[in-house]
Amino acid sequence: VIMELLAEYDEADEDEDEVQMKQAESKTHQKTQPPPPPPDFMGDLNDDSRKGQWWTHLSFPLVGRGNAGIEELLGPVVRGLEGLGLGCTGIAPDEWHLSLSKNFPLSYMQIDPFVALLKSRLEGTQSIPLSLSLDRPEVFLGQPKAAGQDGGLEEPQRAFVALRVTTGIPELLDLVRAVDGAVAEFGGPGYYEHPIFHVSVAWAPASQYKTLQTGLTKKGLPGLGGEDGVAASVFLDHVRVMCGDGARRYA
Repeated sequence: VIMELLAEYDEADEDEDEVQMKQAESKTHQKTQPPPPPPDFMGDLNDDSRKGQWWTHLSFPLVGRGNAGIEELLGPVVRGLEGLGLGCTGIAPDEWHLSLSKNFPLSYMQIDPFVALLKSRLEGTQSIPLSLSLDRPEVFLGQPKAAGQDGGLEEPQRAFVALRVTTGIPELLDLVRAVDGAVAEFGGPGYYEHPIFHVSVAWAPASQYKTLQTGLTKKGLPGLGGEDGVAASVFLDHVRVMCGDGARRYA
C-alpha cells in the first residue's frame, strides 16, 4: 500500500467522524443555519490537557491516483440527491473518502514515527478492489462531540447520506486490523468492532435525519434507471494520514 502523509488544520473544523452501526432514531436540537460541513475526518482539539497534539485520521480518498472516472460515476448520484428536495447538500469530490480509523491525537514529534510504523505494518499489502452501491444510499448520524469539561456529549449536528461498500469487506477488515495495531502503539482507539464501510456523498442538518431516510425510501435516486445492483468500482491502493497544526502541509 502506498502511504501518503498529508497534514492540515483549520481552526473552524469540526469533528464529524460518522458513527458506525448507529442508524437508530435520535432527537436532535434544531439548527437553522449550520456551518458548511468540513471534511468529516477533521476536528478541533479543545481539551486543554492535550494541547500540542493534533487530531489524526486514516482514510482512503476516492479521487486521484488509480481511480480515474470516479467523479463521473458518483457525480449523478450527488446531483440526484440534491435534486430530491430533501434539504441535503453534496459533498465535494476531494472530500469523498473511506474511513479506516477513528480520530486520535498525535504530537508533532510522533507523526513521522507513526507513519514509519504504519508503512511497516502495511508492507506487502496489495490494492483492494471495492464496489460502492449507487442505488441504495443510506443515512448516518454524525458522531456526538464532547460538550465541555463536564464530560457530556453534544447531540449530532449533521446527518450524512452514504454509499455502502459491498465487496472487498474481508480485505478491508484485514487492513483495519493492521491499522489498529499501529494506532494502538500510539495510544489511539481501535476502529469499530463491526464497521459499516461507506463513503459519504451528501449531508444535511441532523434534524433532517428521518426526512432523508423516508424520502430516499420513497423516491429512490433519479438517473440510475431504477435498477438494483448499480455499483461503482474503485481500487484502494494507498492510505492517507490526515493530521494538523496551523496551515502546514506535509506530502
